[in-house]
Amino acid sequence: MLHRTLATMLLLAVLSAAQGCGKDAVPRHNLSGTVTFRGKPVPVGLIVFEPDATKGNRGPQGYAQIFDGQYETEKFGKGAIIGALNVEITGFPPGDGSAGDPNVPLFPPYKTKVEITQDTNTLDFDVPARR
Repeated sequence: MLHRTLATMLLLAVLSAAQGCGKDAVPRHNLSGTVTFRGKPVPVGLIVFEPDATKGNRGPQGYAQIFDGQYETEKFGKGAIIGALNVEITGFPPGDGSAGDPNVPLFPPYKTKVEITQDTNTLDFDVPARR
């Protein structure tokens, strides 16, 4: 239950930052996929799709909660805009304490870049272990 509380807190932080933006003038594109770390599904977390302004892409960010290594912007978030995006992923162990303290992230926020088109529906991410 604690992991869901953490995910909800993360989502509320993202939503709070997005308030006041008004109605989206840019169409959003729904994405789904898997998120793994060290070969295993990320138990709970958040994935954020931020338009890459350095590549001329501007607009609202998309996001989704991660549950058992799966995310879906349509069900647990908001779709991303098409084009170059900066992606940031945070992940936490399960809330039952079986894999560590559920309040301590599994890894530092992982950042990567992607380019999505109208045909992109699925994006999978394997967060690399840092040494």
